[in-house]
Amino acid sequence: MKKKLIWISICLVPAVLLFCPAVVNQGSKDGLLLWFTVVLPALFPFMVFSGTMMKTGAAGGIGHLLYPFLHRLLGLSENGCYAMAVGFLSGYPLGAKTAADLLLDEKISYEEAQYVTGFCNNVSAGVYRCVLYGTYKAMACAGCCVWYCHIKCISFFAEKGVFRLSKQAKCGKILLSGGSCVGDGCTGSVNP
Repeated sequence: MKKKLIWISICLVPAVLLFCPAVVNQGSKDGLLLWFTVVLPALFPFMVFSGTMMKTGAAGGIGHLLYPFLHRLLGLSENGCYAMAVGFLSGYPLGAKTAADLLLDEKISYEEAQYVTGFCNNVSAGVYRCVLYGTYKAMACAGCCVWYCHIKCISFFAEKGVFRLSKQAKCGKILLSGGSCVGDGCTGSVNP
């Protein structure tokens, strides 16, 4: 039964696109206009700020401040804490980009980049507020409530240990499932 519903959905979407072009066209126009007038202005300052923080090296300082709390809760490194904060404050386009930039600069491991990207990609409170307030002025509070639900859900799963990294070796590298260590000069022994 589930497979039938999936196939019906797969066939229904192209049919709607083909047989209702005026609705699809208007929806596309409305979506692009909303993105250009509300979403882009809401995210652009965060993009510039995060890029500046990364280039000047101040990202490490913010990660250092967040490290005691986020390391205990989620098992992140200092730079991973910065990516987490950016993801929560500015949402999914920038959370993933920050994790990718930190990975390319070799400030976090591949495993930690995957780990951070898996849960720091949510819609930010600013986007919720701007989109809902810009479109439906009475629903700004609803946007903040939905964002709060995102955070509570992530906190719930974090408390259950769903997002925890595997154990780390003494060198700070992530141990893979077989117990082998990633990186050169690693002893492979596990931190307590």
